[in-house]
Amino acid sequence: MMLFLGGTVLYLFSVTALGIFLATISQSMPQFGLLAIPVYIVMSLLSGGNTPLDSMPEALQVVMYASPATHFMSIAQGILFRGAGLDVMWPEFVAVAGIGAAFRSRKNAKSRASSGESRKSGIRTQPKCRSGRSRNPANAPSWYFAVTPLSDAFSGFPSAVPGA
Repeated sequence: MMLFLGGTVLYLFSVTALGIFLATISQSMPQFGLLAIPVYIVMSLLSGGNTPLDSMPEALQVVMYASPATHFMSIAQGILFRGAGLDVMWPEFVAVAGIGAAFRSRKNAKSRASSGESRKSGIRTQPKCRSGRSRNPANAPSWYFAVTPLSDAFSGFPSAVPGA
């Protein structure tokens, strides 16, 4: 069971690295959501848990071997159904860790390239929108970022505790 737990931790690392990578190539949170949902759903459906990999076209099989979910399905089926040990499952563990490391390194390279930091001065510049305006929240209308604490939201109501 500890072997399966280790495989699950590696899979979570890999999927988290994929999510962080998708977030770095997205320009906004809604864009990330619209990108991440189809990626994760397709990755899950074509991982081999719902549809056997052997019934897929060969080109799709090759593409799905770049997915951490495919290797995690092999780990889960091997350990839970067949009782396989690390001596048999180590290639799948290496594949999941390698895919996670690849996404993590691509995220680091992408975020360094687009961070807006000047290498000479170390000053971070504000990214610009397509219209040329700054994305600085100070330029946003006051209602856009207005968040009131819960205690302030109910300050106009009479108190349920007498004398409070």
